[in-house]
Amino acid sequence: MGSVPWGACWMSSRPGPGARSPAAYPWYRRATADLLALVWNAWGSLSYLLKGRGERARLYRRFCDENGLELPGSERWLHRYHRRHERCKATVVMGAVLKDLTKLERIYGRFRIVGREILEGCRERGAILVAFHVGPYSMIGPVLTRMGFDVTILARGDEVAAATGRDLAEVNRVLAERLAFHGFGTAQLVDSQAMLSLVQIRKALGRKGLLLVYPDTAKSSSTAWAPLPFFRQQIAGHLGLAKLLQMTRADVVHLVTWWDERGDMVLEVLGPCPYRADASPEELLRALYGPLEGLVARCLPQWTQLHSYDELKFDAPLPAPKSS
Repeated sequence: MGSVPWGACWMSSRPGPGARSPAAYPWYRRATADLLALVWNAWGSLSYLLKGRGERARLYRRFCDENGLELPGSERWLHRYHRRHERCKATVVMGAVLKDLTKLERIYGRFRIVGREILEGCRERGAILVAFHVGPYSMIGPVLTRMGFDVTILARGDEVAAATGRDLAEVNRVLAERLAFHGFGTAQLVDSQAMLSLVQIRKALGRKGLLLVYPDTAKSSSTAWAPLPFFRQQIAGHLGLAKLLQMTRADVVHLVTWWDERGDMVLEVLGPCPYRADASPEELLRALYGPLEGLVARCLPQWTQLHSYDELKFDAPLPAPKSS
């Protein structure tokens, strides 16, 4: 659900013929990946300077004014974190183009994982993982598959198609054919708006896999909402997620990511989220979205959904239907 989970699109796990370690790649292959990543980063930074830097800074200041928050540091950090998000995307895309996961291996080695034992406890029963668009969130999929988990990611098929130029079925087919390494888990994308998505989700949880969702997405990402308090405003909570809990009664675990003051990437597992499956949808949504406000207050410059905050609001107008 929501923004395309870049980090999960390019990793497969079933070792194919000729699987090899990252160090086995020729030096020119690794150098090409690094060069293309530099080009990607340079283009992203230039586009941001020309188009989005000023607008994002204005949204940043307006969000703080409307919600009674102090500006958390210099706007320079806002732009710095944007560049870090672009580097994460570049890492994954270069891995897809060149089938070279060397850079992903290096990033995995630099991740600090807090609460790893909670994740390990999910191997025997599966769980719904709830994460948010803060920090290096796009790397959650690669990190989990690198740890050997089978991950299903709830995403919007139209956004996946717009980002990759392929429909969801083709993306999953290509994903399954990617060069894989022994010991990795699997990754599969499921269209959150498809009629059969619940069937696929139940199958994934039945196999004791992990379902990864990002609920802090625009109102247009679902067909039914309920208001959730968020600072001084209200955002639209997606009722489909509450129904998912009622139907599956699966364990829920919150994940949060951020860059610390040294620039290191942190993935923290907050622990199981207690809820009653017979609770009202509003109560279930409050449990699902629980850590979001505190995380945004602490890491506002790292929240990528800041640029579409107006579209998250409960009273946001829906986009007009596209003309055929």
